[in-house]
Amino acid sequence: MMKKLTKLTLTLLAVISLTITANAVTYFSDNYTVTGSGDADYQYADGVRQSGTMSPTNYIAATAGAVSDSGDYAGLCHMENWDGISPNEMYTNSAGKLVYEFDIIRYDTGWTAFAFGKDFLQDWHHIRSGMGIAFTAVNTYETKDRDVQPYMGVCSEMGLSNAYHVTIVIAQDGFPTPGDAYVAIFVNNKPLIMDDATKNYVYRHVAGFTNNYISMRGPLSFDNLVIRDALANEVMSSAWNNDADSGISSTKTYTHAVNFATDATTTVNGVEFIGSGTALPQSGANWVYNNASAGLGAYAISMVGETPNVTGAGAGLVTDCLLDAGPGFTSGELTLSGLTPGQGYILNLYGVGLVWSAPNSRSNYFATSDGGTITMIDQSEFGADNGQVLNYNYTAPANGVFSIAAIPAVTNAGGVYCWYAFSNTVIPEPAIFALLGLLGLAFFRSK
Repeated sequence: MMKKLTKLTLTLLAVISLTITANAVTYFSDNYTVTGSGDADYQYADGVRQSGTMSPTNYIAATAGAVSDSGDYAGLCHMENWDGISPNEMYTNSAGKLVYEFDIIRYDTGWTAFAFGKDFLQDWHHIRSGMGIAFTAVNTYETKDRDVQPYMGVCSEMGLSNAYHVTIVIAQDGFPTPGDAYVAIFVNNKPLIMDDATKNYVYRHVAGFTNNYISMRGPLSFDNLVIRDALANEVMSSAWNNDADSGISSTKTYTHAVNFATDATTTVNGVEFIGSGTALPQSGANWVYNNASAGLGAYAISMVGETPNVTGAGAGLVTDCLLDAGPGFTSGELTLSGLTPGQGYILNLYGVGLVWSAPNSRSNYFATSDGGTITMIDQSEFGADNGQVLNYNYTAPANGVFSIAAIPAVTNAGGVYCWYAFSNTVIPEPAIFALLGLLGLAFFRSK
């Protein structure tokens, strides 16, 4: 019964995920739902298991995985220790902005992995090309970049015998790419630290990916594998001069409104931004800011001789910030929780163009847990000390958690993103407006 409930839970999670990703092209999706039992290729082309523009697709070394409609692993693709499978496609026909999503359940602490961007199809037991994530001891993972292990750390979401959802987001300019690729990995919508040197939550894969075979290695059970384009959603920016053009309004519904790195609560257009304090680490009601760098601190920008040009009460949001002055030069990540599944929200990040120690601008690549397009934005794009608002539209997933992470384009104190303040607002339900429209139509027809 426990396994059946687990499969039901995974199916519900997959339905919500498909709703969120409806505007992205799906190349391959496999729910491993079968009638009877067999190897990983069993009933793969029956029109029930798989969907997507590149389906049906068989697996190489398919005898190393098993699917069934009964028993402990019903509705899952189960692999024992050292088992390995790969979909028989390379997935290089996209523009290079891709997302891999899947659910896994681990029953022991054997070394298991998911690899992507690989040059070789039958290469399950080592990540000799491309990148990957390895799940090792309880709550422990390793990131892999070709033959290098950039990071080994702990993620509390990665227990045994419980399902967790993994989202991997990559961005590069096509296959092959003339430049680097950027990669972020989220577990249950919380980002993982990607390398030990900087502790950033987004990773720069130098020279990018030439090919894009993927592979999975047991022991684990696997479900709801999806390979799709990144969402068209991007982090957007706008100039911010005063309270009137801040977008802040008491007519909106706020789930969060926080003023970083200060004890002061600032009220703008009737909306209170609660001071987060100066103690590290930083967290509050249903939010946490993570940055593992030893150089993280809460700074008043007046310390470096700068004063924001933003006028009005909103100026109180940009007098202090969280900034990593080194040695890691980490931009960190923000995670929100307690969100309503399926509800639309807008995350707003408020800042100014702090030009202290920024000869190369404050350009950062932003990645989001919903698999939106990784986007580069310069925090100083509107000039020294001038205001900027970043916003991102998203739909809350089944667990009500959303995260945004950044990595500086230039690794120095002048490149990191400075976190001043943020808010999160509810997007009114379209169904409400549709109902109002129908009522209005009925009214006019009755006239």
